[in-house]
Amino acid sequence: DYPLAEGNAVSLPAGTNRISVRAFGWETAEDTVNIRAGTENRWTYPGRPAAFNLTVSRTFPRALASDDLKGFRFSWQASAPGTAAVRIVNSSGTVVAEGSLNINSAEGALFWRPGETDISAEAASSRKISAPAGLPEGVYRFVMEGTGRDNTNAGGEALFRLDERFNRSPRPAAYALPGLMYSPGSAMLPAGIWQAGTLVSARLGTGPLEIFQSVPVSAGFRVSPAARWETGSRFGISARYPLENSSLFFSVYGAWRINSAASPFTANLALMFLYEGVSGSWQQVPDGRGDAELPGLQLTVPMEYSLGQWSLSAAPSLHLFFLGNDSSRRSTALPARLAASLSGGVYLESGRFLAGASFKARSPDFQNSFMNWTLFSGLEGRFDFPEENSYIALSLGMNALNTPLIFIPSLEFGVIR
Repeated sequence: DYPLAEGNAVSLPAGTNRISVRAFGWETAEDTVNIRAGTENRWTYPGRPAAFNLTVSRTFPRALASDDLKGFRFSWQASAPGTAAVRIVNSSGTVVAEGSLNINSAEGALFWRPGETDISAEAASSRKISAPAGLPEGVYRFVMEGTGRDNTNAGGEALFRLDERFNRSPRPAAYALPGLMYSPGSAMLPAGIWQAGTLVSARLGTGPLEIFQSVPVSAGFRVSPAARWETGSRFGISARYPLENSSLFFSVYGAWRINSAASPFTANLALMFLYEGVSGSWQQVPDGRGDAELPGLQLTVPMEYSLGQWSLSAAPSLHLFFLGNDSSRRSTALPARLAASLSGGVYLESGRFLAGASFKARSPDFQNSFMNWTLFSGLEGRFDFPEENSYIALSLGMNALNTPLIFIPSLEFGVIR
């Protein structure tokens, strides 16, 4: 509704006009002025240029593995325009990456992937990703040294780590290798990184009337709130026929990294609680569960030994089940029953792909053989989408040993940030 005119001295029609000023690089001000015909109005911008100051406000995440595909984000804040030189310095003082920055806004961010020699204003997902060069573990410094237009010098720095104990890779939820998502594993997320996924699977029986035993659908979340800590949960519904036999389930876990330093061998200590109950009768445990996941507590020590792209994993566990006294109609009730299990697996992780095979064997309960031996085995694969934060995972599991044979294909889609 207002005529547009630009410049330090402009001619405008009489009446109400709006003035907008941009000063000192990014400050803005707006005002409304009333102009009478044949008069000259002088408007003075009330601001003053601030003294130049430059700080590093945040580093995210604070630790990553040296082959991470997304890298670090360094956020900065400035009080006035200028220029800055930036660099990454290792613990011995050697510069491993550098770059420059024109400061024309009050805040911004720079990005760096381990192994790159340039520090970029573009995130890794928006530029071509090359194969990372190996850098040693340890503490690194991000350094900014800036100069304002008034020739004032200012800067800041932040510390971060390259640490192979923390891996941004997603870990799928479905009947997977010991210690993958929701059955917490040795590949712990960096602090502040989270993962969410949706899983659809089917339990296929071998009897003519039990081909489709159930269709579980679930969603899960996994996050590292602090270094060497991780927590996660999964919840969902398992549809059955008739529908009144459908069940709801959820699990929650917390894990702590045992290793205080990185090494080819890693181990966690984890505690998980799992519950599942038939809709309308929440204490009743669904029939036909031949797998090793039953309602109760599970204390696990997921371990992994890395051989480059190949890894061997194992997870001894103690289970405390609450299944009542009636083996034909199990329910979430006392007495508590103690059992043990052992998981093992081997997998190959190369670039955006993961493929592996695993097993999990659970013993009878130690009191009176209320439960039988159960063996689960499976194959799985995962693909990370190019230059994205999402992944897709497929798995095929099989239950056997003292239970009717059950096949469990699964599909999962998720994101990791």
